[in-house]
Amino acid sequence: MTYNYTSDHLILSDTNYPIIGEIYFPSIATDNSIAVLEHVFVHPDFDATEIGAQLIAEFVSYATQNQLTIKLLDPWTKTEFAKHPSYQKILVNE
Repeated sequence: MTYNYTSDHLILSDTNYPIIGEIYFPSIATDNSIAVLEHVFVHPDFDATEIGAQLIAEFVSYATQNQLTIKLLDPWTKTEFAKHPSYQKILVNE
């Protein structure tokens, strides 16, 4: 499996599935330092909880390396972040 990034998407794919899972995170700051994690999608042929957790872990690493601050909108993502105190460091202070 391969992770691919665009300016506002993280896509997990392999040779048989162009999209196994996806995170959509558009920027809401003019300097691109703040993004909104709007949704996580996992292809129905895969375990949504497992792949979703892998996507979130990869995204947290990416956001940390790129000094992004994140606002969560997706309800499942809020639950996943609550399970991992180390993820809190990239969240917008509200």
